[in-house]
Amino acid sequence: MDENEKKEPEMTQEPPRPEDYSRYMGTLNRIYRRNNNPQRKKLGDGIGSLKKGQQPAAPAPEPGKKDRSFLVVAGGAIVLMAILYFIKLL
Repeated sequence: MDENEKKEPEMTQEPPRPEDYSRYMGTLNRIYRRNNNPQRKKLGDGIGSLKKGQQPAAPAPEPGKKDRSFLVVAGGAIVLMAILYFIKLL
């Protein structure tokens, strides 16, 4: 038999070692404490507190009247642009 044809003795495989989870325990404990904190406000608590302190909404405009507040904003923007344009010319 040639050297190439020689079979190497099979190595005995060790049983797999149990994995070490100690590096994950800090993260798992932090997640557990965060999710099980009774003092933490739940999402619903914030919404409920907003509803308790709400101001009544502004009355809706009457059906015949149109809301023209956008004209005030547009006019203010035009005036501001005109002022800046004239300052630039000076």
